[in-house]
Amino acid sequence: LHIQPGIEVTRSGERSFDLSVPDAGRLRLSVEAPATLERQEGFVGPEFGKLIPRPVVAWHLTGPLPLAARVTLTPVA
Repeated sequence: LHIQPGIEVTRSGERSFDLSVPDAGRLRLSVEAPATLERQEGFVGPEFGKLIPRPVVAWHLTGPLPLAARVTLTPVA
C-alpha cells in the first residue's frame, strides 16, 4: 500500500500501523489475516526525472489457498 508523501507511518501493533495525516488527524491501518506487515520506503514520480520518497506498507500472506484478508482504516482519537 503506497502512502502519500508527508504522512507519517508508525507501527501500532503486530498487524497495524498508525498514519498521521497533517491537519487531519490519525488513522489506524489494520490487517486481519495470517500476514506479516512491514514498513518500507518507496518513491512517487510527480513529474519526469523527479522522485519523492514515500512510505509503503507491505504485507506478506502465507497459508493454504484460498486466503482471505480484511484491511480496515479507522480513526484514532
